[in-house]
Amino acid sequence: RMIHHRRRVDANQSEIVAALQKIGCCVMDLSGSGKGVCDLIVMRSARMWLVEIKNLKGRGDILTPAQIKMHQAIANAGCEVRIIRTVDEALALVTT
Repeated sequence: RMIHHRRRVDANQSEIVAALQKIGCCVMDLSGSGKGVCDLIVMRSARMWLVEIKNLKGRGDILTPAQIKMHQAIANAGCEVRIIRTVDEALALVTT
């Protein structure tokens, strides 16, 4: 029998997703995937970003060993995971 554990979502994720969607981004939430997979895929104006959401305070700012491994694999493929902590950082990412 397979047991599914509910993944903890960073407290600021819903407001970041809402802000991105408000300006026309397509946001795919992958936060329930586990195994170090990034939290979001964000698309706008024929561009795409892999995004890891982290809290501003507490231990939520630390990457897990699985996230570190996944980010390295993504970097080895020539791509990047952007770490975002605030709505302002998210908006700056997709508007510059």
